[in-house]
Order: sequence, then structure tokens, then C-alpha cells
Amino acid sequence: MPISPSHMTGKCRTPVTKLPLRSAAFLRDEAGGLLVWSLYIMVGILMAVGLGIDTMRTETYRTHLQNTLDRAVLAAADLEQELPPADVVADYFERAGIPADAVNLDPFVSDNERVIGATINANVGTVLLDIIGRPTLPAIANGQAREAINDIEISLVLDNSGSMGWSNDRRLNLLKPAAKDFVDAVMRPGPQGEMTVSMSIVPFSTQVNAGPTLASALSYSAEHSYSHCAEFPDNSYTSVAMDPETELRRGGHFDIFTWNAPVESNGVVCPFDTSRHILPFSQDADALKAQIDGMWAGGNTSIDIAAKWGAALLDPAFRPVVDQLILEEKIAGGVAGRPFDYGRSKTMKVLVVMSDGQNTQEFQLRNPYRSGSSPVWQDEDTKIVSYFDEDRGEYFVFDDADLSSQPGGTWQPEPEGDAVSNLDWPEVWNKWSVAVFARDIKAEAVGGSWNSHYDAVYRATDAGDKNDRASEICAAARDANILVFAIGMDTYGQGDATLEDCAGGEKSLNFFDVSAQDIDVAFASIATQINMLRLTQ
Repeated sequence: MPISPSHMTGKCRTPVTKLPLRSAAFLRDEAGGLLVWSLYIMVGILMAVGLGIDTMRTETYRTHLQNTLDRAVLAAADLEQELPPADVVADYFERAGIPADAVNLDPFVSDNERVIGATINANVGTVLLDIIGRPTLPAIANGQAREAINDIEISLVLDNSGSMGWSNDRRLNLLKPAAKDFVDAVMRPGPQGEMTVSMSIVPFSTQVNAGPTLASALSYSAEHSYSHCAEFPDNSYTSVAMDPETELRRGGHFDIFTWNAPVESNGVVCPFDTSRHILPFSQDADALKAQIDGMWAGGNTSIDIAAKWGAALLDPAFRPVVDQLILEEKIAGGVAGRPFDYGRSKTMKVLVVMSDGQNTQEFQLRNPYRSGSSPVWQDEDTKIVSYFDEDRGEYFVFDDADLSSQPGGTWQPEPEGDAVSNLDWPEVWNKWSVAVFARDIKAEAVGGSWNSHYDAVYRATDAGDKNDRASEICAAARDANILVFAIGMDTYGQGDATLEDCAGGEKSLNFFDVSAQDIDVAFASIATQINMLRLTQ
């Protein structure tokens, strides 16, 4: 039976109709796509982990390089280092297991300065990043160190007040070796033996005696020449500069502490022996240490006056003083040009203020007792004293030259003696303390309370005002870019605030509050900071 078209159509309709439906189902099947996407994610995670691991390895090695380089340039920059900088750096890297030839060195070496710069560019092999064509990562380290001990100017201000002598000079005996060690630590010559560090020592108690050497280049008032202390006005403590052409009011030469007659250095407000003189602009370590060895304890405490002198000795306004003293051969020529200008390259100015306590009273003669004729006359041969009373118009002539015996006397129209002369006030204060004058001379002659006569001679500046002045001058020094350190020795809480404020305020790292036995630690720390090598990059 032949197949008709209708029969063919009927038999083939079902398979032809289902083909498009099966193709669509196949195209909608997404199970294989998820597997591919997961592979991409895993590759990405592996790359991230690989980057982290290789980066960590590289940073660890870079840190090792940097630490080695820092130590190497610090050692190479030491002015006492005798080896060439390249040899020093190479030795450090070789000991660290790093090829030294990879280091690029940039040294600057002069007689008084070493600046050592170094850079190293290394490559660290990768572990996982090598798969994607990154076989190495860069590890770069660089640094620079500088040491220069040239052009350092130091004022060392040291307390010589009476409390430094307590317990058989215990504090003073601990201070002296510590201060001398400080001198040795900072007065270091350069590689060629030249000395480019200068130091001034300022001993202080109730006052500060500039001494005849320094005073000869300054302008003092002319009441006397027994000593060279200065009485600064309150408004001068806000400025570091001291104009050598401006007249300084000379401090009185008088003793309010003892019954000495004649007066001695350990009793007068302005001690006059050499050990209490400022030693200015010295580069001689032996002379500086000898000045420290000669110190003795006595008197009140005037941190403000001492800091004023110490700061002034660092100020460029004092340069004409240095020039004059060099010209007169009173100081060595090695300090020519000092004090250098503020901000000058390679120059450091340092003020170190050391005290064992708080400020106490400072004393000044009242104007009627500073200069001019006194009412006291004395015969040069017999030493008999006569006292002129203006109200009576007569002279009380003492019966004996020994006034301490209070011998009495008689009123006479003329002073006693063939070689008698009228003493001026500075001569009176050179012969007798204020107490002796008040009790044994004036009260004996004209009566009245000798305490009243005593109090009439002088006035006092109290501790509170002196604390304010100390803070002002220290602040002025810091503002002038002077590095200020302060040491409190056995202060027991007294004077801490003033000294701490002097060094820069609360929690200042430049303030050292130490017990007496640790005074050497404080000085050593300051010396270390002055000489310290600093990384500049």
C-alpha cells in the first residue's frame, strides 16, 4: 500500500514538534557555569593571599634593612670613629647577612662634623606572585645621621647657696664630680684636636659676681670696686640680651649675715673671692674644672639673677665683650665671633640651671647707704672711730678701737686723731658688717634700737617676685632658641615649680628632679642629649 502524504505527516508530527522544546531545556541548564565562576574566585583568593604573604615577607626584610642601615650610619657618623664611613657601614651590613655592595653611601666628613647618608635598593623574591609574572618586590631603606660638636655654647649655672653646705658639704661634694664629668663629656675636641665648644660657669648664691675680667668690658656704676654684682630691674628679665654699653647698677658690697669686721667673702651679699666669679667663654676644660673645685657654700638663693647672666652670656649682644676681652688677651682667641647669631647653622646654645631649692630673698642697699660720705670717721693710725650726729652737730668719739666691746665714748666738736678721715659708705661696709655698724657704732653713739638701724640700711626682694623673674628669663631664653635644662637637687618639693617652669613647664623632659646621690645621672643625661646623634631622615 503506497504511503500517502497524509500518512507521512501523521507519523512524523510528534518528533518534529518536540525538538525545539528539548533545545530550550538544554540552554537553560546553568550547573556548569557555577563551577567556572568558582574557579575564578579561587584564583583571585590565591592571588590576594600570595600578595599578602609576599608583601609581608618584603616588609619584614625592608625593616631589617632599615634597622641595619640606621645603626650603621649612626656608628659611621660618630666623630670619634676612626674607620672610614664606608668600612663601618659595610661591616654592619655584612654582620647582618646583607650584601654591602648594595648600599649607596653619601658621606660628608669634615674636621668638626660628620653627615652620613645611605640608601639601599633591594629586591625580595616572591613565592606566589611569581606565578603571575612578578618574581620580585622592591625593599627600599634610607637614612641619614649627623654628629657635630662644633659651635656649641654652654652656660653652666651652679647653686653655691648655704644649703649646698649642709651635712658637711654633702651636696656640694656630690655636685663637684658630677659637674666636672659634665665638662669632660661636652668639652670634646674635634677629629683634628680643635676645640669648638665654649662654656661659661656662673656660680650663684644671694647674688652673682661677674668678676673683674668680665666686668672690665661692661659698664658698671662707680660706687665701689670691691665686687661686680649687678642689680637688674624687674623689666629686664623678659629679655635675654644685655647691652654692654648700658650701665649696670652695681650691687652693694655689704654683709647682712654676720658680725664680721672687716667683712669677708662668706658674709657679703656679693662674694668677692675668685671662686665666685663668673668664668666666661672658656675652652679650657682644666680651668673649668678648677673653677668647680673652688666652689664653696654660703648665702641665699637667686636663681633668677643667675639665669639672667647665663642667658646673657649666650646672646649675640655679648659679642663686643668677647672681642674686647680677646683683644686685651684676657680670654683665648678660640672663642672669636661668639656668641654666634641665633639660628646660625651648626650652632647650639645651651643653658643649664642647677639648684637645690627655691629662691630666697635678695638684698640691696637703700640709696642713702650706697655711696657718698658716711657719718663715720676713723683715724688711720689709732683706728679710733668717731660718729657725726647731724642733729647735735658733734662727734661721738669711741674710747677704744675695739668696738665689739662697746667701750662707750664722749661727744666732741671734732673727730679724734691726727690722721683721721671721713669714710664713704662703701668703705664703711668693707670694714664692718651691717649688724656691727647698727649695734656697735650707730646705736652706741646715738641710741635707739639697733635692729631699726639695721633694717634701715637695706631692702629685700622676696622669693615670689624672684620666682616670677626666673620664669620670665627662662621663657625668654627658650623663645630665643636656647636649649634650657634645669636640675633640682634634693629640693624636697621646694623650688620644683620654678625649676620645672624654667625648663619648659609641666612634665618637661628637660627638667631633672633628683636626689643628691643621683646628681651625676642628671648631668650625664644632659651631656648625652647635647652630644646625641640624631637621625635627620
